[in-house]
Amino acid sequence: MMFFCVDRIIALTLQALLVATLALATSVAQGQGSACTVTTIPLVFGNYDVSAVAPLVTASKIEVRCAARMTLTLGIEGGNRVAGSSGSRALRHISAGDTLTYHVYQDSSLSQSWGNGLTAAGRTLTAAAAQTVFVYGVLPAGQDVLFGEYRDTLSIVVLP
Repeated sequence: MMFFCVDRIIALTLQALLVATLALATSVAQGQGSACTVTTIPLVFGNYDVSAVAPLVTASKIEVRCAARMTLTLGIEGGNRVAGSSGSRALRHISAGDTLTYHVYQDSSLSQSWGNGLTAAGRTLTAAAAQTVFVYGVLPAGQDVLFGEYRDTLSIVVLP
């Protein structure tokens, strides 16, 4: 993927919420007698302007579909954690040491952080037909970093 930027606008992408946990979701569901699938769309921030005064906010979604009605808890795990900060994650420059701090939230008011669903805040839902859960990403303003592409990878945790 190629990004073209002007001056100090940073090109970045958060390739997060991959379908890597599809096997986990299926094995959880099989233990309860039905099958579930999890589908996600990458959370992409686009271009970041280091001189902007407002945070960069974006959204994505997780879709859960189960063959039979069941209650599940979804969480988001992994990614580069920021030392000494609860809930902060970091996008890493693909070839340098710079990082951009970001957060993921469950609600559009950006008040409920995503946790792993086990030890921190997850989202409980009853899935039968397709259920859509949104993920909101926030990249705080005022981070002075190198020009380039930044990435991080998160995983969806599905608990019965």
